[in-house]
Amino acid sequence: LAALCRRRLSAATAAMAPRGGGNRGGNRQGQGLPAPQQSQSLNSLKRVDPEITEILASATHATLYNFATSEWERADVEGPMFVAARRRAPHVRLVVLNRLSMTNLVEDVDANFELEVVDRYLIFHKANDETKIRGLWFHSLEEHAAMGALLEKLIAQAAAPP
Repeated sequence: LAALCRRRLSAATAAMAPRGGGNRGGNRQGQGLPAPQQSQSLNSLKRVDPEITEILASATHATLYNFATSEWERADVEGPMFVAARRRAPHVRLVVLNRLSMTNLVEDVDANFELEVVDRYLIFHKANDETKIRGLWFHSLEEHAAMGALLEKLIAQAAAPP
């Protein structure tokens, strides 16, 4: 699966990347956000999921792609991305607050969440649904690396026996 995604990704990378220049800033851990921005973002996330209690990390911009049969297709989801802690299981969620429509990306980060960090992309799917392969493209390399490392750590923690 990973090899197939990598082959398809490398062929489609140039066509997938959104146009525009400049780095939109480095990774911002949730606690590193200025207090007003932290509060505003947390309130926005709570409207999506009232069980969210804390922002663990954020990225200024991510764009969602879906792997359809033999190629990547850009989805109508892009905007700020958050990894958030929740009161109840699943205890961690990945959320992209969509700037293009009212449909946000909400994914549970648990033991079934499988992730691969490739170039500027985080490629993921649920272990129990390998037909739905998705990728998040990041404008910022720093945010991409930090989000990938955090998600890998959280997945390992979720998979570890209690």
